[in-house]
Amino acid sequence: MKRKVIKIKARIKDKPKKENTVDKEQLYKYALEWAEFKYSEEIRREDSIIQQSSNMQTAFSVISAALVMAAPVMVDNRGRLPLEFFLVAFSTIILSLMLSLLFATIAQKRKPQMMVNYVEKETKDVIDNPQFFATEAQRLKYRVDYYGKIEKSLHDNNKSRVKNIKTSMILFYISLGLCAMWFITAMCILIFT
Repeated sequence: MKRKVIKIKARIKDKPKKENTVDKEQLYKYALEWAEFKYSEEIRREDSIIQQSSNMQTAFSVISAALVMAAPVMVDNRGRLPLEFFLVAFSTIILSLMLSLLFATIAQKRKPQMMVNYVEKETKDVIDNPQFFATEAQRLKYRVDYYGKIEKSLHDNNKSRVKNIKTSMILFYISLGLCAMWFITAMCILIFT
């Protein structure tokens, strides 16, 4: 058994080593495909975040409308509950909903980000600096670098939007929790007093 292992190792050593035949142009083509893919994914992510922000605003509207419609009925049929109780309950719920709306609206705001140059400016850069665009690999590298800068700018903006959406969602869930808490508190006051 040991002899076979030794023979296999010897055969591996005897094989001639192949040189790396991949050229820079092929590598930059792959990098360009990846950069285009990553940029398109970031654009899709931006659209999804803005849509989610819009959904949060809709949820805010529905809950606010329900509270405004329920408030007069609750006040008229409050029983032993003081008006101050309703003032505090509705104020805390509306405050958290308003903050949720604020963060959802901030998330929708389009911030300045790096954009693709005008064709005229790009053409001028190519003509003024032909040494940087002489080979296909140089042109591909330029496009990859450019996509990288644009994608990073968009990614940073999306990262900020995600934080605002998460804050908006947390505040929305807090408002729902406050609704439940104030309802249970009111029931306990009415039952046990």
